Amino acid sequence: MQLVFDAVAGAAALVALIVAYWRLSGAIAALDRIKAQVEETRVFNEPFRAAGAQIGGERAAIQLAGVRAIAGLADDWPEYRQACVAVLCAYLRVPNSPDTGPGSPPEERLQVGSARDGRCVVLKIITAHLRPTAEVSWRSLDFDFTGVVFDGGDFSGAEFSGGEVSFAGVEFPGGEVSFAGARFSGGEVSFAGARFSGAQAGFAGAEFSGSQVSFTEAEFSAGKVSFAGAEFTGGEVEFRRAKFTGGEVSFHLLPPLLFEHPAAELSVDDSAQLCEDRRQPGHIA
Repeated sequence: MQLVFDAVAGAAALVALIVAYWRLSGAIAALDRIKAQVEETRVFNEPFRAAGAQIGGERAAIQLAGVRAIAGLADDWPEYRQACVAVLCAYLRVPNSPDTGPGSPPEERLQVGSARDGRCVVLKIITAHLRPTAEVSWRSLDFDFTGVVFDGGDFSGAEFSGGEVSFAGVEFPGGEVSFAGARFSGGEVSFAGARFSGAQAGFAGAEFSGSQVSFTEAEFSAGKVSFAGAEFTGGEVEFRRAKFTGGEVSFHLLPPLLFEHPAAELSVDDSAQLCEDRRQPGHIA
């Protein structure tokens, strides 16, 4: 009988040792994972901070080096991609320097030109990652262009999928801005308070599917804006309190409901030209 008790006690001790070992192994593995995450974060943070410092530099060449470094980090680190894209968008949101006249010192004109060149590079990097041909796609991320002044830009063929995209309060004072063939699927897209004040902006063939699209309080005061052939399928689109005070805006093929519904609350001056063709059915579902 004593032998039986001794055997049971020995077995119990062995089980306890095994359980303790499993727990210790699990704790060690968890600790190793934490250490790996800390090391991974450190490996990312060092070049991220360095690139951020470059972007904040005074010389345009150094800023562009930082921009390209951030874009490279976004491609290489999927878990930190959104943070990198947020930095690039923040770069675009920095207010433009005022235009310099012909009598301005050469160094001031050079500085303004360099800043605009830098913004063009950032915009090209972003749009390149939004097209189907991109090796690394950023289309599912959030993009905050709030308040950016676009005096040109090519978003043609860009794809935004499921994220929040804000063009709220942006200004299109001149140049050409193209959203031709762009696709917005799911998510939220806001042009609320956007000001079209001189640019030629085209949404020809753009597709908005399942998105909440807002042009609330947008102002169309000059230039030409075309929504010819734009398709809105599913989701919601609003032009609530939009103002048309000048320029030419074409809504060819847009659904009449956008203009006949009381919620539209459009304000149109005599100087504005609304080119609306309702002979063909709209594309809203």
